[in-house]
Amino acid sequence: MSQVRPIVSQRCSRLRELGPRLAEAFRKSVEAEGTPLHCGLEAQYLQLEEEFEELAREVWSTPVQTWQDVIERAEIAYAYGDSDLVRSLLSDDLGTRATAELLMAVLRMAGAPTWRCW
Repeated sequence: MSQVRPIVSQRCSRLRELGPRLAEAFRKSVEAEGTPLHCGLEAQYLQLEEEFEELAREVWSTPVQTWQDVIERAEIAYAYGDSDLVRSLLSDDLGTRATAELLMAVLRMAGAPTWRCW
């Protein structure tokens, strides 16, 4: 009997955990520019960014062989898509919209939490 693998990998779970933390750290760092808090907040942001990028590079170095691999890549695209993804879902350009629709379809099928306000 073959073992059933969960559709969301541990790496994907880590990406999902890091994504909103990274976005929040960036927001706080930008808001603190010109204040004594900025250096500390910028350091926290850069550390999270490094961790996320290292994980993304690990994912990209792995050949796509399973649905888990596809979902991990969709999660990375979602994180890097920022608010452009919202515009892309509403785009009149069918190529742009098709890409955004595919990305969101993959994440919806995986049961992804949407951590960004739409």
